[in-house]
Amino acid sequence: MLSREPIRSFEPGTIGRLVEDEVAATLEMAEDLAGWAGAKALDAIRNAEFSVNQVQRSMKGLAQELHDIAESMSRGMPAADPKKEAPFDAGPWDLVEIPPSPELPDYQRIK
Repeated sequence: MLSREPIRSFEPGTIGRLVEDEVAATLEMAEDLAGWAGAKALDAIRNAEFSVNQVQRSMKGLAQELHDIAESMSRGMPAADPKKEAPFDAGPWDLVEIPPSPELPDYQRIK
């Protein structure tokens, strides 16, 4: 003879209460996780703001240093006389030799 598992019998409303308890526990856990995630997000935002402020202060200090260097250099150098400086006649392409590209047409042959 096959043995059968005993059939569980619940009182009316028992299953509903068990489901309600599980749902309540799940919601409570979700609220806790949401609170934890929110706190972590706020910490990350505060850390990012702090880092941005540090970078801004550093950049401001570097900009001031560059300004001071430029001022000290301009005080120590005589003003340039535009009449004495030689004109620069070369175009930007005169200074660079561009090798021919196999993908582009040969413009020398087109002319």
